Amino acid sequence: MIAAVFFLITAGTGTLVLKAVGFRAENGAGRLVFSFAAGSVVFSLVLLGAGKLGFLGRPQVLALTAVFVAVSLFGFKRTLQDIAVLIKGISSPVKGIIMAALAMLFLGRVLYAFFNSFVPPQAWDTLAYHYAIPALYKSAGSVFYIPHMFHSNWPQNMEMAFSWAMIIDSDIAANAVSFVYSLMLLACVYALASRQGGPAAGFIAAAVVSATVFFKQDSSNGYVDTGLAFFEAAAFLGFLAYMKDRDNRYAAVSGICAAGAASVKILGLFSCAFLPFFFLFTRYLNADKERKPDIKAAVIFASVAALFASAWYVKSAIDTGNPVWPFAYKLFGGINWTEELGRHRAEYYASLGGGKGFLNVILMPLKLIQSGNMDGFVGNNMLFFYAMLPFALRSVSREKDRMTAAALVYGLVFYLFWTAGTFMTRFLYPGLVVFMAVASAEAARLLEGRHGKIMKYACAAILLYLMIFSYPVRNPAKITGLNFFLGLVDREEYLEKNQDNYRLYKRVNNDAAIDGRIVLFREIRGYYLEKDYIWGDPVNQGIISYISPEKTLYDLEKNGVKFIIYNNRQQEDGSGGYGRRGYEIMRQVAERYGKLIYCEGTACIYRLKSYRP
Repeated sequence: MIAAVFFLITAGTGTLVLKAVGFRAENGAGRLVFSFAAGSVVFSLVLLGAGKLGFLGRPQVLALTAVFVAVSLFGFKRTLQDIAVLIKGISSPVKGIIMAALAMLFLGRVLYAFFNSFVPPQAWDTLAYHYAIPALYKSAGSVFYIPHMFHSNWPQNMEMAFSWAMIIDSDIAANAVSFVYSLMLLACVYALASRQGGPAAGFIAAAVVSATVFFKQDSSNGYVDTGLAFFEAAAFLGFLAYMKDRDNRYAAVSGICAAGAASVKILGLFSCAFLPFFFLFTRYLNADKERKPDIKAAVIFASVAALFASAWYVKSAIDTGNPVWPFAYKLFGGINWTEELGRHRAEYYASLGGGKGFLNVILMPLKLIQSGNMDGFVGNNMLFFYAMLPFALRSVSREKDRMTAAALVYGLVFYLFWTAGTFMTRFLYPGLVVFMAVASAEAARLLEGRHGKIMKYACAAILLYLMIFSYPVRNPAKITGLNFFLGLVDREEYLEKNQDNYRLYKRVNNDAAIDGRIVLFREIRGYYLEKDYIWGDPVNQGIISYISPEKTLYDLEKNGVKFIIYNNRQQEDGSGGYGRRGYEIMRQVAERYGKLIYCEGTACIYRLKSYRP
């Protein structure tokens, strides 16, 4: 129900916004994508404004929802028409054994994501801040500055949607919102590919993306990378539409979508910074006789993107003194941070990379077949990349397909942008989505037998292998979502068994003697902790320092900490020298100045003894 209401609000509102500016899209899928993108951007901004005014209590949010539902109904007729067009388009190519097999596997992946939305949240970043921040907003009834959690000062487009869902219902409702974004990503991929190769290409692209590890892991677990991929792909879809029709309204809509990306993550600024050059040089990309920069389109795109994304960066600037806090500290400064902490954070990011240099850039796709990192395993998805890249290149050379060429350039630039930072595989998601849409257009041509039976069956084998190999049926534990949907699994028992800190948190929540602020040591996942807490992680906050145990204790007392939760779980230590020193000081503080109260598994709570230097 929450998912349906959220979709109604966003798509319906977005339809009215696009209608107001006279926007027209040539197909239902594209119009649906742009409507949802525009509506979700507007809705999150309204929630941000309400939160800053202290109007995030449940009665106020319900009233705001009622207003949005009423307004959205005026535009939802068109939205329903677009959905019908999309369903008809995506189902029309399902003919023959190969396409039928792909359709069954595709449906299974979507259902898998749907059922997983009923599983209580347990992904790391979700429990640390994607849901923890909305939980704090819900408790306070407002959006406020959280000094111990610098992630709260990043753009929060999706976190505001999660906040809305959790205020009205629960974290399962927030999972449902995450699932809606996943469906819209598939719709966007369909729109991209169908523009290149018709409905069959759109269907194949949606099926392939649903088979990726990114979709499997992040489709309904509260991570925001799916939302980022949606907005980035939607922004590029807007550019392709402009490239074809030269209608500046497409530049404006693309700007709204790019603003959505920049409103989800700071990394989303990539589209805002890079796509203006695509608009500027459209005539060159199209090989027009009159090759001059499309300055007006580029300016429209950049202006709209800046207008709709700026609120999040203004919020950070007001709260911290830095629009991208804690980054660019030398340029902007900011409270509760130092240059030294910035260097330590850079060490941490460097530890997540796989090495730098030109050779590494070339070999990284090959490496990703064999290994992953802390954020997942790309593996066989890269086999699809290598298999389909020649066909995509052939399409460009044979048909002089300028749109395909533009998509490949975009994907390449995105890949280079990704290699310049941390090698977190999920950060590559937006670029891979665009490439897979392009490659799928050529795959559709192959499956239609335009290049002979050998090529047709080879392509079919690649696609079916990818879909089947990535299918989550080999591990019985993967059907947990279905068990929750059917009511066969108890939430409390499941969390106690599968979440290493939950038993301690549950005990602490029910313990009246724990009556003061808690600091989390070797732990940042505070979502299930209902007591007042702050992070103590060395590289994720700047209010607790780790020069010596005594200085750390002094900072704890200054911040009103009375208890320590220390989780001595086994974890990868990639936080650099400062992080390792910080973990050692945490242990010393707990042992020297803490009195053990009780433990549950690897997690223990201590009462902090007073220290006076």
